[in-house]
Amino acid sequence: MNDNHPSDKEKCGLVTEYERLFLPLKDKPIKYLEIGIYYGGSLLWARDYFLKGSTIQGIDINIISEPIEDVEMFIIDQNDKEGLTDFGKQYGEFDIIIDDGSHTAPLTENTFNSLYPYLKKGGFYIIEDWGAGYYPQWPHCKGMEKLVTDLVWKYGGSVNRPLKGGSYAIILK
Repeated sequence: MNDNHPSDKEKCGLVTEYERLFLPLKDKPIKYLEIGIYYGGSLLWARDYFLKGSTIQGIDINIISEPIEDVEMFIIDQNDKEGLTDFGKQYGEFDIIIDDGSHTAPLTENTFNSLYPYLKKGGFYIIEDWGAGYYPQWPHCKGMEKLVTDLVWKYGGSVNRPLKGGSYAIILK
């Protein structure tokens, strides 16, 4: 991980969950996309975890991370349906898409609708921190729990809470 800015995925137990979940993909060249990259700690984890030569990409509304070797970062707003769709068309057939961006229902839904078509059959679309919608201290996240529940019912998958907190939902293709 980035020693100066480790991923919050370490603190809440998601790294351990992801290493278990993605073990069958570990030694294959994959396409990995993360929305919401902050300082890039999760991108570093993905780059180091998956087979060298995998495509590791991140999208954020602004890039505050220093460039990371063997990782591509792009500035795209989650409100930008056309930009997200164009990105999917250009780089798509992702094995894994992780949305750790806004944690708001409208932006998360827009991102899902724009990028899910570019997820490879058998791939993982993961929405992190959907459980924040249950907490009154994060009113901007209200509605995430319904959105995630609706998506899991429609597409299949599961909702999960690692032991140390946090939440993630897996929507399958």
